[in-house]
Amino acid sequence: SDGPTEGGTTAVPTWPPTPAVPTYSPTVSTGAPTLVPSLNPAVATTTTTTSTTTSTTTTSTEQEVEVFQGSGDFYMDWDLQKCVRDCVGPRPCRDRRRQSWETGYATVEACCATVPYLDDCSYMPAVPKKKTMAPRSGSTETDEEEEKEEEAVWYPGGVRCLNDGLVPSWQVNRYSSRETCCRSHFSWSYDNCMEIKPRSTRKWFVDWHKGKCVMDCDKGEGGSCGGAVPGGWITTHDSAGKCCRAHMSYLSVDSCRYDSSS
Repeated sequence: SDGPTEGGTTAVPTWPPTPAVPTYSPTVSTGAPTLVPSLNPAVATTTTTTSTTTSTTTTSTEQEVEVFQGSGDFYMDWDLQKCVRDCVGPRPCRDRRRQSWETGYATVEACCATVPYLDDCSYMPAVPKKKTMAPRSGSTETDEEEEKEEEAVWYPGGVRCLNDGLVPSWQVNRYSSRETCCRSHFSWSYDNCMEIKPRSTRKWFVDWHKGKCVMDCDKGEGGSCGGAVPGGWITTHDSAGKCCRAHMSYLSVDSCRYDSSS
């Protein structure tokens, strides 16, 4: 049998039980690690390529400019001594409107006709003069004639016809001869338009630019000579007194009569 035998010894368990003690101690490594960290740790760098598109906008030299349209009439701006248009913007406009006391005219020619003593009172924009190029190799006689014809364009200016190569882009009245231009637009002042020097009449007339009564004679003579009468529409008088009484009665004759030496 498996039980204890009679008269035998019974095994008594030990209390408390003896814990099992391992026969070895874990080995502790005392050596330095074999891999030494870097003093400058490497940072992972991600390279991103960015594509930039640049658009170039070409701006024309003739930009559209907003213009405040007025009546469209032309009037004399005495600050510029030019006939300008009643609108606000670039030429022929100004930076202000026409005042109620300023007389308006339908065309720049009609406005300039009121100030015949100004050589060029128009404030209209002009186109640059076309450069004259040397004849091209192989150019025909017809080509050269056309170029000469373009250079011989006459057009009405403020008080006479001009041939300066600065024909305004808006000007449609263009002529191949000065005579035709003058007869078409300045028949009332044909001699002045043609720059024909008339004979001195020694008559007196008002020069409103000077604000005096002057004599119709060459300015080089001095004294009261104020040059030729600008046109046939100007009223002339036999004496300074008659001129002054007719046009400047609010002044004495001595104050009204022009004297280049004073």
